[in-house]
Amino acid sequence: MKRKLETLKLYGEECKRFAESNPSAAEVRSANIKVVVAEPVWQDMRARYVGTWKLPEIMRTNILEMRDYLGDMVDPLKVRRSLNYLTSSAFRIGIISSPEISELRDEVRVAYAKLLDQD
Repeated sequence: MKRKLETLKLYGEECKRFAESNPSAAEVRSANIKVVVAEPVWQDMRARYVGTWKLPEIMRTNILEMRDYLGDMVDPLKVRRSLNYLTSSAFRIGIISSPEISELRDEVRVAYAKLLDQD
């Protein structure tokens, strides 16, 4: 919770302005990740996920919520936020791991690559 509040306080307004500029995937890729992730809805989701990935039912709920958030995966900000999260250290080193998470991460990677190719 403290991290969420600090992120929003430090970068929230800049994130809002950046999002309002309708950035391309390339612009999102080159932006400061702290600015990219300082979006209130995303910060609420991320905060709720802390400590929940090892519980199978909650993990599935998290994945469904992320899929709902991502929608058709054409918003480069949402896709980049999700990819950043799903490739963070706990996922990367296997502390958090499941076939469902791997499937989502792979889909998000492909979506982000497509968005970057369109630029």
